[in-house]
Amino acid sequence: MCNIRLVIIKCDLHLQIGLKCLSSSLQVVIWNQYPFKALPLDVQLDELVYLEMRNIKIEKLWNGTNFFRKLKHINLSDSNDLIESPDISGVSNLKELYLEHCTKLVKVHYSVGLHKKLEKMSFCGCLSLETLPSKMEMCSLKYLNLSICTNLRRLPNFDETMKCLSELYLKFCSNLVSLPNTISNLKSLKVLNITGCDTIDRLPTNINENKALEDLDMNYTSIREIDSSLFHLENLKRLSFQGCSGPSYKPQCKLLTPLWNCWREIYQIINTESLILPRSISNLSSLTSLDLRYCKLKSLPEDIGHLPSLELLDLRGNVDLTLHLASIANLSKLRVLSFDGNMNGSRTLLPTHVFIYLQDSSEDVSVVNGPKLWKLFKSYCNDDEHIEV
Repeated sequence: MCNIRLVIIKCDLHLQIGLKCLSSSLQVVIWNQYPFKALPLDVQLDELVYLEMRNIKIEKLWNGTNFFRKLKHINLSDSNDLIESPDISGVSNLKELYLEHCTKLVKVHYSVGLHKKLEKMSFCGCLSLETLPSKMEMCSLKYLNLSICTNLRRLPNFDETMKCLSELYLKFCSNLVSLPNTISNLKSLKVLNITGCDTIDRLPTNINENKALEDLDMNYTSIREIDSSLFHLENLKRLSFQGCSGPSYKPQCKLLTPLWNCWREIYQIINTESLILPRSISNLSSLTSLDLRYCKLKSLPEDIGHLPSLELLDLRGNVDLTLHLASIANLSKLRVLSFDGNMNGSRTLLPTHVFIYLQDSSEDVSVVNGPKLWKLFKSYCNDDEHIEV
């Protein structure tokens, strides 16, 4: 067994005599439900490349600095006894770190924020996580997921060296009060998702410096007024404000992301103010998808008809909004219009080949034939909506 290179155990395995050592030749270890509370003492895994130990009982993977120079992947997800991420200063070639749904994890070791090779990192569902490294100088990081870290109150400053980060997910970080101004240092950021961050009421005023941003989700936040700087993002393709109408007080519901309908109902009950869209929205020349569901809109900016690339416009849930079709008649690329309020004007004003989706309506809707158009429409609909053709 001295030269064994691969271990895969995905069951609750009991070893009556314990575990005294591991082969130093191991390259891949996948041992879920590892039954012991510590790794063997003086473990030497110089050849290890891939380590996956999900749902384990260990509080700390190792103490101090261990040197695993070939290790590229660590996954300790679903380990509810883990209280701190490992010191990875000796894991110089690590590329992926996943500690998802580790519900007792309180702290991320400072070495993580200084790592130069790490590309993907996720702490999604770490409900107790309070502290991230004060310095984030991760020059290779491309993907960061902190969604459902409900105890996280602030983000660290992002260093100018973090030019590779392209995806940042902060969904349902319900105690996160703001985004740091240093988010502007993320020059490659393409996706920013703060859905369900109900204590965030504004974006940084320098958000316009994130020139690469393409996809921005701000659903069910407390954002009510949109700073005009947002509308100078020339590469923005998808913008979602669903449920943004400025809550009058913070919801006390502690249910998390799977209960999406709960969030929708709560916000509709307690929100009395409507989202305010500035006229400068017409500056978003690359925007293809605009989601304004449940924003309590009473009117649309006159310039909304001057979005040259817009294909999908969703206005459902705005019961006080009367849609004047003439105002969107110039949307030459519009393909899908979703609405459940009152329409003013003839549909002949709309561009040809527009699919009009009227939710909860008994009115007949004519559908333009074409598999490409229908595929586009289905991809846009929510998973919980049943579509029949």
